[in-house]
Amino acid sequence: MSEKSEKYDLILETAGPLFARYGIKKTTVDEIAQAAGMGKGTIYLYFKSKEEIFEAIVRIRTQEFINKARKILEKDIPAEEMLRQFTHMRIGNFEETAKQYNVSFEAIEELRREAEALVSDVFEEEGEVLASILQLGVERGEMTVDDIPVVVLAMQASFKALDMPWVIKGRTLDVKKKADILVGLFINGLKKK
Repeated sequence: MSEKSEKYDLILETAGPLFARYGIKKTTVDEIAQAAGMGKGTIYLYFKSKEEIFEAIVRIRTQEFINKARKILEKDIPAEEMLRQFTHMRIGNFEETAKQYNVSFEAIEELRREAEALVSDVFEEEGEVLASILQLGVERGEMTVDDIPVVVLAMQASFKALDMPWVIKGRTLDVKKKADILVGLFINGLKKK
């Protein structure tokens, strides 16, 4: 591992717990630099801002989620179970990340504007996995789907709708309950009749 990638990784490893403890808004680049044992200027050699550091952390976590989600496709299980596992994983991943890093609604909105490329990439990759699950369900005769891209968009919109309530007013729903409700809606509409 090069010294450059070691410092990059150290910044991310150091910033994560600070974001978790103080939130994105209250954590400063100075605090990250001090905790990492490097100068503030060194941080700026790797990242333009603390938001960019957080975006890198989220990008890594998101890629881990996508990799796990793709593994669902390798399992010898019905498409309905694949969809259930994906939904549990998707909803759980968002809530776990947001809670772990003490992310507020305002921070999510701010980061969303700054991280459009990340949001777009995640949306696309998530959509590919969902489309593959639906395609398998159709090929196996387990589901009826007239327009996979439209159904995928509807599913993704449902995920987004369930992501936000706890952030907006601190409300929470049990992750498993959310996922089960959503999967029930999806499956009842997609099952081969």
